[in-house]
Amino acid sequence: MLEAINLTKKYNGATALDSLNLKIEPGEVFCLLGANGAGKTTTINLFLNFIDPTSGAAKIKDIDVTARPLETKRYLAYIPEQVMLYKNLTGYENLEYFSALAGRGEYSRARLLGFFSEVGLQREAADQRVGTYSKGMRSPRTYRMLASLGVPPQSLAGGKALGAAIALGLLLVPAALIGVAAIMLYSGDVGFGAVAGRFAVMALSYLLYYSIFVAASLIVSARVKTSQIALIVLLAGWFLNCFVLPRVVTDLAGKLRPTPSAMRMMADIEHDLELGIDGHGSRGARIEELKARTLKQYGVDSIEKLPVNSAIPGQAERG
Repeated sequence: MLEAINLTKKYNGATALDSLNLKIEPGEVFCLLGANGAGKTTTINLFLNFIDPTSGAAKIKDIDVTARPLETKRYLAYIPEQVMLYKNLTGYENLEYFSALAGRGEYSRARLLGFFSEVGLQREAADQRVGTYSKGMRSPRTYRMLASLGVPPQSLAGGKALGAAIALGLLLVPAALIGVAAIMLYSGDVGFGAVAGRFAVMALSYLLYYSIFVAASLIVSARVKTSQIALIVLLAGWFLNCFVLPRVVTDLAGKLRPTPSAMRMMADIEHDLELGIDGHGSRGARIEELKARTLKQYGVDSIEKLPVNSAIPGQAERG
């Protein structure tokens, strides 16, 4: 439990934090939000006992951090925005030093080396000076850092998926609204009910596309070692999806089902009109069927007796 009781910090008369009262129970997640200078960093530094309060108290598990700073630090874990490592020491030496500083001196060499693989670093990095590390090596991806701290993979994947879904929803919702407007505009007086099926298919297609994209992002984030490589892989996937695959699929479809020429299409249409679709219902048969139906309708036995002698196609010249 973390508790602040009238916690106040002033610098040369300027108030950085003014009488903060706060109580965070076990299991709760608390976020400090505010403008620059609101006192967020000051609050954290006071709980960590990096600075002393002007008045009031900060407590960890009912223990005053000012009175017993070493004891309260055993219950804290702190990941700063910028991790300051000793560049002249190797990765292993940095880890060994900071582990001992945090009261974890019981870790064996094998256990410390195991942390490197848990955060996505090669075993060789342990014996390299930190000054030779790339930025990505010095600041491993958040996913692997949290995983090494024991956060369940399901929670990490769920949180990342939720974040991606919200971001993609900002694209999906406007696209869906534009689609609805377009369908309503071109449906005329038919009404939305008549085209609801088309809209549902469109919405499901968008949802499937973005679900695949979110899943691909999660898989890449979990597998690759650095954020730079993840970005390159995702950009390559986007390029293939937007530019390469459509052309490949179009060419493949053209080879499997070639588009007929205009002359071939006109010849096929004339053939179907003359003999019927797949040879069923030729033109002559359709005319005879229409003739019989029309004669029956008007109760006569010949075309000449029809009140309108042009009622049957192909027989007008006989009227």
